[in-house]
Amino acid sequence: MARMEEDGRTVIWRFRRSTPPGVRTQDYPYLVKIYWRYDGEATEGMPPGALHDRMVELEQRLDPIEGSGAGFFVLAISGNNRKEWIWYVADKAAYLIQVSQALHGADPFPVEFETSDDPQWAHFAGLLASVREKAH
Repeated sequence: MARMEEDGRTVIWRFRRSTPPGVRTQDYPYLVKIYWRYDGEATEGMPPGALHDRMVELEQRLDPIEGSGAGFFVLAISGNNRKEWIWYVADKAAYLIQVSQALHGADPFPVEFETSDDPQWAHFAGLLASVREKAH
């Protein structure tokens, strides 16, 4: 975990320290970002209690996808009026099907998905470099 500053607010990063052991990045070439935007003005940009609980529920529902071989969670960012989860996946469509199945039966989550190609995991490497730079 790391605490960062963004727009004068604390932002919490929870992340992997490295590529998962034995994983070839080119086998998971797609970056998937899941965004949940919220109004956290009353809580200095952090998610209020009940909202935080819903975010934990979303994470718990998505956790088993990692064990399926579809993809790997690499980072969660909380603060400055948003929660963001970043995954690397083998196949975008197959991953989104698994997400849909994982969320089935739950009240809807107000999230947005963004996907891009990143076979070298450059975004992840940049995030790790940023953490290291700010830690020193």
